[in-house]
Amino acid sequence: MNHRDNEEFIDLGEIIRIILIYKWYIVLGLIISGLASVFIAVSSPDIYRSSALLEPQENNQTQNAFSSMPPGMGGLASLAGVQLPSSSGDKALYAIEVIKSKVFLKHLLSIDSERILPSLVALESYDLNTNVSKFDKDLYDQDTNEWIREVRPNQKKVPSYIEAHDYFLSILEIFKDKKTGYVYIAIDHQSPVFAQYLLSLIISEVNNITKEMELKEAEDAIEYLTAKQLTTNVSSVKLSINNIIESQLQSQMLSNIREEFLLKTIDPPVVPEVKIAPSRLFICVIGSFFGFVLSIFSVLVFHLIRFNFFQVQDSPDT
Repeated sequence: MNHRDNEEFIDLGEIIRIILIYKWYIVLGLIISGLASVFIAVSSPDIYRSSALLEPQENNQTQNAFSSMPPGMGGLASLAGVQLPSSSGDKALYAIEVIKSKVFLKHLLSIDSERILPSLVALESYDLNTNVSKFDKDLYDQDTNEWIREVRPNQKKVPSYIEAHDYFLSILEIFKDKKTGYVYIAIDHQSPVFAQYLLSLIISEVNNITKEMELKEAEDAIEYLTAKQLTTNVSSVKLSINNIIESQLQSQMLSNIREEFLLKTIDPPVVPEVKIAPSRLFICVIGSFFGFVLSIFSVLVFHLIRFNFFQVQDSPDT
């Protein structure tokens, strides 16, 4: 047997010859990977996306009050709880962080935990024809609406909002468009109806809770500034305080009138009709391709190991 130098490499012709020798193993690997890809593609559930486009809202009344405020009054306003005016970009980032927070999910669950929590944590499949969700029987009893899962010592039968938060973030997509300043938000879920429902609830509640917070802050600020106004005799200070109080009253009135307090809906969420995932053809093609490449690599490695083994066996030193 001819002994090749260790530095000699296998050329393209040699690789093709090896592939032809083991061609049926490669074909078998391709068939197996193709069938596995088809199984994965067929068993993967359809995912639907409900999305919305939102415009951050500004508070021009507070901004106007601060523009006419003399130097040094900003500290008093801050003590009263009056927020300095922020840009729409700040509002957008604030809204995004609120929606992504654990506290906000806790608020959503307090509204409709019976529907939201199982759909986040225990959903197994969804029947598009009957609009019926099927839940994991080991986790949730759909007939009694009770959690029956086995838990660790530090867990409860009913998943906490902290545990559900990771599931929530996995189906949520939200970001600020750098060009327009608008907020894009979407929910991906097996149930198109639930995706639209949850997204609508998110938009409604982020506006409601920020509106309630703003009203409470304005009320506290008016009470504080009114008391301060009575303790000063400087007319310019009294006038500035009066301007801030007036801005807070205007903010209260607008907050009560405006339903979409933080985010104004430009394009509302709807029940999606077309799935966004999975791309079953893509899964089959990519899976078969990687199976084909892996099969070729495997036979080349097998041939190299086999060749070196026989080379050692035929060595004069053995």
